[in-house]
Amino acid sequence: MKNFTRVFALSTIALAMVTGSAYAADRPDCSSIQGFSGKLGRDLYPGNCGQANPSTPKSRDQVQAELASAQQNGDIVAGMGFTQRELSHGTIGPVTVASDNTREQVKSELAQAQRNGDIVAGMGFTQRELSHGTIGPVTVASTKTREQVYSELVQWKKTGGTN
Repeated sequence: MKNFTRVFALSTIALAMVTGSAYAADRPDCSSIQGFSGKLGRDLYPGNCGQANPSTPKSRDQVQAELASAQQNGDIVAGMGFTQRELSHGTIGPVTVASDNTREQVKSELAQAQRNGDIVAGMGFTQRELSHGTIGPVTVASTKTREQVYSELVQWKKTGGTN
């Protein structure tokens, strides 16, 4: 399997070089609309249209400080155009949450949600949904009395159960 990965990577590089896709693309037309985005080339490719060139270059210390800050905040592009924060669903980076609830209130709300099965367990479903309703209190409010339901059942049987 190790050799397969290496051979696959090398063949992909060779194919890219043969087809010409490994070489730099033409500079975009900065004053025309690009593709289906409806945006001008200078908005989509500011680095290629002369807008990203700063008037004064940054020092090595400034660049290192920006890199460290971006790494800490999860602003580094990790893959497929997504940042590390986006790929980790917000678990990377500073979390600032302002709340009016006390710690005890939050703990009691968490305990209540755990008892009711309202905690999201996986794939966006709550524990109650994943356990098919066996977790937490089931509250069903009926507007009919027992006698009304029984009389409806008797009536349904008399009509042959067609309703």
